[in-house]
Amino acid sequence: MQSALLAIILALLVLIGVGLLLWLLRQRRQAPLAHNGFVHTRPVFADTDPVTGASPQAKASLHQGADPDEDAGPETVLSYLDTPSNSAFQSQFSNSMPSLFHEDFASSTMPQALMNLGPHTPTEQMGVQRIQRAMQALGDGPVDQAWQTMQGFFPDASNRHAALETLERIAIAFESEARYDCARDVYEHIADIDPQWHQVKVRLMRVRGLAQVATANTWGTVPARPMPQVAQGQMGKYLVEKQIGKGAMGAVFLGYDPATDRKVALKTMALAQEFSGAELADARNRFLREAEMAGRLQHPDIVSILDAGEQDGVAYIAMELVDGVDMSHYAHPDRLLPLNQLLPIMARVADALAYAHTRGVTHRDIKPANIMVDLGRGTVKVMDFGVARVADATRTRTGVVLGTPTFMSPEQLSGQTIDGRSDLYSLGVALFQLLTGQLPYRNDSMAALMRAIGRETAPNVCSIRPDLPPALGDIVALALEKHPNTRYATGQQMAEDLRAVAHSLQGVDLDLG
Repeated sequence: MQSALLAIILALLVLIGVGLLLWLLRQRRQAPLAHNGFVHTRPVFADTDPVTGASPQAKASLHQGADPDEDAGPETVLSYLDTPSNSAFQSQFSNSMPSLFHEDFASSTMPQALMNLGPHTPTEQMGVQRIQRAMQALGDGPVDQAWQTMQGFFPDASNRHAALETLERIAIAFESEARYDCARDVYEHIADIDPQWHQVKVRLMRVRGLAQVATANTWGTVPARPMPQVAQGQMGKYLVEKQIGKGAMGAVFLGYDPATDRKVALKTMALAQEFSGAELADARNRFLREAEMAGRLQHPDIVSILDAGEQDGVAYIAMELVDGVDMSHYAHPDRLLPLNQLLPIMARVADALAYAHTRGVTHRDIKPANIMVDLGRGTVKVMDFGVARVADATRTRTGVVLGTPTFMSPEQLSGQTIDGRSDLYSLGVALFQLLTGQLPYRNDSMAALMRAIGRETAPNVCSIRPDLPPALGDIVALALEKHPNTRYATGQQMAEDLRAVAHSLQGVDLDLG
């Protein structure tokens, strides 16, 4: 009996001794980080979801009995606007938009992922030291120094999580200073490392929009990139005569093709200002590939893309030169077109979209400014087909699309994969504006605009203009449905409905197609 009791006591002492030894070894291994002043202070919320703020019980009740095959509509970026936050942190950019960030950081504390790492290889140790320098800079000085330390850094798998946490804190710091262009660059780098990291696509889309709003001259426009400096001379086989305009991509020049004795419009993008090295070569290839796809469209109501190339870091697209005015001229309440002119124009645009969609090409930036008309000649041309896709291919690496926010569909605004039905939504917004002289959603902040596009039902055009046929109000409402599955399936369907309303009117000034 006594020998058994003694054996038990000895076994307990051995276990206590081993546990104490392991604890001492662990403390010794973490000592260097502690000496550098890094203390983990991130709050842990064990009973709530880090994104939605919902408890496990609440989430279980929401999903209980749900049909896994049921299409509940697109998950849009707008859902985060009313998301509870697990911390008091709020970016200073807007009091109307709750923070996306579900964790509160002390800016100079070491990421938990790095604290949990075991012994490092020499390469891993260099990455750890780089992260430590960035965190030290973030706590002691300007955030720019921390970003410079992490810029271009692609971590090993062992310290990737710690690097992403550090970059996330740098982006938050830039946002708190309302430096959204810098925050955008950091989020782009995060997306390059891990596109699934902490809703980075949502955050990237958000700061891009805020950067646009901060710099746009007028609401609802995308600021143009710096104009490429193209001297009077030659661009590819085209002689450059003069600059005739500018757009979101860059400058637009009047060109001349001596081989065909034809005037063309040359739209440019300065790729060398956006990329360098291997990225520049990749961007050039994508640019030419997207331009080639758009150039295959041969339709009488689509401006033709004739050629594409790149010279001295400036990419260009040679396009058919079109006479007339764009439809934004008729989007003012005092200059609205009569229905017997407007409806045939929009029906032809819908047909042109249907043609392109059957060939796998979406426009992505349909708006009145991209529809050119010559009322005297009865011509209609959809401009910049493929240009928005080309700009996105060179500028966007995460699926988040640049464009004109007021005309974007909910799924495009949220950075989801889109199809032709997104163009039909944008055409519905354009039709709404051309009928009423106003946009369906008019808000003073990006947050309010995003919320409205994703959740609010647009007013019926007949309530703004009682003289409009009720059937026309139904056409616009159908085009503006939130979910793609409940909109027009094809542009041909929308064109047929527009022509049916046009035929019910007295006198039609343009060919109905």
